[in-house]
Amino acid sequence: MATLLQAAITILFARNYNTPVHSPAKDSCVSSDFHLNGDYLLGGLFQLYGAIHNVTFDFPVALECDRYKFSARGYQMLQVLRFAVEQINNSTSILPDVSLGYEIFDHCSDIHNFPSVLDFLSKNGSVKIHLAHKDFEPKVMSVVGPFGSTQTITIAPFFMMELLPMVNYGSASSSLSNKKAFPSFLRTVSSNRGQVQLIIRILERYKWNWVAFISCDNDYCQDALQLFIDGIRETSICLAYQAELTKDSKHNTIIRNINGLRINVIIVYTLQAYAVSFIESAIQNNMHDKVWIACDAWSLSKGLPTRKRLNTVGTIIGITERVVSLPGFREFVFKSQGRSKHRECKSRKRQDFTATCNQACYHCSNVNASKIITEDPSYNFAIYSAVYVVAKALHTILQCDTNGCNKTEEMYPYKLLGEIKKSDFTLLNQQIKFDKNGDPPSRYNIVYWNLDSSPPYQYVGSYDTEPAVSFSINETLIRWYTNGTIPVSRCSEECQNGSVRTPYRMYKCCFLCDVCPKDTYINHSDVKWVTL
Repeated sequence: MATLLQAAITILFARNYNTPVHSPAKDSCVSSDFHLNGDYLLGGLFQLYGAIHNVTFDFPVALECDRYKFSARGYQMLQVLRFAVEQINNSTSILPDVSLGYEIFDHCSDIHNFPSVLDFLSKNGSVKIHLAHKDFEPKVMSVVGPFGSTQTITIAPFFMMELLPMVNYGSASSSLSNKKAFPSFLRTVSSNRGQVQLIIRILERYKWNWVAFISCDNDYCQDALQLFIDGIRETSICLAYQAELTKDSKHNTIIRNINGLRINVIIVYTLQAYAVSFIESAIQNNMHDKVWIACDAWSLSKGLPTRKRLNTVGTIIGITERVVSLPGFREFVFKSQGRSKHRECKSRKRQDFTATCNQACYHCSNVNASKIITEDPSYNFAIYSAVYVVAKALHTILQCDTNGCNKTEEMYPYKLLGEIKKSDFTLLNQQIKFDKNGDPPSRYNIVYWNLDSSPPYQYVGSYDTEPAVSFSINETLIRWYTNGTIPVSRCSEECQNGSVRTPYRMYKCCFLCDVCPKDTYINHSDVKWVTL
């Protein structure tokens, strides 16, 4: 109830101050990025500007995304959706005589982006209260996005009550697998559950049982931490230290604690901005000789590998979504960014743009095509496949074949959802399907940061859950900071023959080694001395 009230207040405030909430952008410099007319519309939510730290106000405000830091990575993601839609519209095998369009908004905040939600649910400019939900026909047939777990969890209930499909490309929190709470949520990106299971496998592979877990203060990180705690319960792994990064984190204290506990393996499961800041602090504080395990949020960080003295912190191993190249995307971006109107827009001032606050992207006109192409591609295939999932489901509902589609067939969100759940097809040699929770198979690559190569990310392993669980890693490709030997991270060294473990401290992997008394042996079934 509070969420609905907050949204209503925000819209009311925006209208009182003559700020259009969801009227289409009229400015030619931005309209083509955010709008495309079509027989059926997709809703797209991408973070073009990042309001990482939410600010508390004493009065209602209309969020202006373009006042925050521009994200070329977010703009790349938006272009992937545009590329997929154009490709489908030019296809003769999928929706041959039906055009897809889109309505895209900048989703720059975890909790203040409700105007875009209400725009998607509207029809002819208004959101009506209706009794027959099965006849509900909103502006968009499905929503692709947003990127973050907290962003998604905040707005998803609006779409869930109407069973409007959300096909997500970047929200990994396992809580979104709960179909009682999120019945129309599906995703083309792996859940946190698969990534945490892979991290545990890596730890067990190298017998690292004394580790630190660095998280952050959002749903993505907190979910992963809990999954990790649950996942190591039946293993020999000990969570020796855990810290949560925020904008006010005392990095020095965290680093001092890790060094004091003699922890040599650090899992950094946090947002890229937090991870970069923390690693930079580790460099400045002369933190040496550690194994860093990077989650998919920063495992392909573009800027961090260029930092001076990064090689002193140790060895960095990253986990990334399976990167799939999109044929034709590079050409699409160069064509899109090279259009003549962008040259006209580059001379414009920020205040000259007349789009709504969530559809204004002053920097989009100035970003170089090459920069877009070289941004982290981890989630590109997830976006691309999300569009194809919706298009193929619509193709089925409209009974399309080589002769065309049945455009008289009624299309409601719940019908589209039913077909999306049945998805099972191959796209760019990747199997696209969902389990009962709306999750896809886990597909991860393991990369080693080889700072002497360009790009520095070297593929060294993989993890898949379909058609069967498989895990492989080639450590011969990894140059450990220990000059060849695999690093060690244990609370206690293994006892030698003739000694027995005695529990020490509160951790299961910490112990002392007591020499066995004369004429006794160790009964390993219950670890007791037995007299001969």
